Amino acid sequence: MASELGARQVRMVYLITYSQADSNVCGSREDFASKVLSAFRSSGIKVMHWVCSRENHQDGGHHYHMSVKLDQGRRWLRVKQMLEAEHNITVNFSSTHVNYYTAYKYVVKEEDNALYSPGHPDLGDCSPKSTVAS
Repeated sequence: MASELGARQVRMVYLITYSQADSNVCGSREDFASKVLSAFRSSGIKVMHWVCSRENHQDGGHHYHMSVKLDQGRRWLRVKQMLEAEHNITVNFSSTHVNYYTAYKYVVKEEDNALYSPGHPDLGDCSPKSTVAS
């Protein structure tokens, strides 16, 4: 399980999780991704690539995962605060991923119909040449 990042840590790649998602607040992957991307834009942060999935729980609930790759290292706290204030969405920003590829693989692990950013690179059958690249 990924650990929660400190508010002052800077990353280019983030894994974002919305646990126990409220369908009245976010009814689809598209809706969740749109709200997250809007919060990044409003914070002046450019997202280069992203992928979003929805995982269903056995009890009928669900949660969302979204990995994002930013144009440069940025902090996440303002984005989290905007999602809470504007949409009543509480997300966790976490990372055990050394690059976007591993975060991408985590998000799409069970999702055949993941939602991708426009122009997203095809990462389905490749692996990174090194863990230094992000």
